[in-house]
Amino acid sequence: MLRVDGVRQEIREVEEKLRAATAALARKDKELRETNTMLDNFRIKSSRLQQLIDQQQKS
Repeated sequence: MLRVDGVRQEIREVEEKLRAATAALARKDKELRETNTMLDNFRIKSSRLQQLIDQQQKS
């Protein structure tokens, strides 16, 4: 019975580590998506600014 209890405890610990790792991965995934959104926004702004610069240079 002690061996079974030990295995159950080990399973609980592994499940807890898995939950923590899954939560950390979800946070990192969210951060990555937010960073990619910011990058896309910067690219759009950069393109708009370049268009304004090009228009000013043509004038």
